[in-house]
Amino acid sequence: MVMKNNIQLLIELRARILRVLIMWGSIAALFSYFSNAIYEGFALPVLHQLTPHEHLIATEITSPFFVPLQSAIVLSVYVCIPVLLYQLWQFVLPALYQKEKKLVFGLMLSGAILFYVGTAFAYFIVLPMMFRFLAHFSPAQVVLMPDISAYFNFVSRMLLAFGFAFEVPIVIILLLWLHILSQEQCKKMRPYVIVGCFIVGMLLTPPDVLSQTLLAVPLWGLFELGVWVGKFLE
Repeated sequence: MVMKNNIQLLIELRARILRVLIMWGSIAALFSYFSNAIYEGFALPVLHQLTPHEHLIATEITSPFFVPLQSAIVLSVYVCIPVLLYQLWQFVLPALYQKEKKLVFGLMLSGAILFYVGTAFAYFIVLPMMFRFLAHFSPAQVVLMPDISAYFNFVSRMLLAFGFAFEVPIVIILLLWLHILSQEQCKKMRPYVIVGCFIVGMLLTPPDVLSQTLLAVPLWGLFELGVWVGKFLE
């Protein structure tokens, strides 16, 4: 009986994974038609900081084709996150009690929103400020001509890093709800968390104080938000 139930769960899980993959493939195929426009959207944060004599370049022959295609694929992954979370929610729903359903649904919804808020924060605030800061302090005789492939890899990593970094409240709330952490432990951890936030900022961003601070301070604030919300769930 247990074996039969496990097989049924695996079959259902496979079906839900296939739905996500089909949806992702369909969106990626659609976005690939607009890949050049999508890449231009990714490039806007740096394009606004370049002078008329500066521009993006391609140092590899295949980059003008593959980099826009990669940008379409990455954007399709971001768009499919709600689909993934919905399928995950439907999979775990039968195993949850009524009280747990509300909490898990709230955490999933909040997680998706926070991920998008994190990527938007990086795209609209962090990246423009960082490129403006770096361009301002570059030597006068240096002409900025970023490679499109290196630029896209950098920006996509930054967006992903900020998206996942903004999931900190969800992690803290889960740890408090599962009694792995307590409010008292969180208070004792606070000095180490602050230092850890700046270490994470140093590892995930370029070696300048501005971009490191722009990640570290929100991380700390999100930790405090998770601790505050967790008080109502203990």
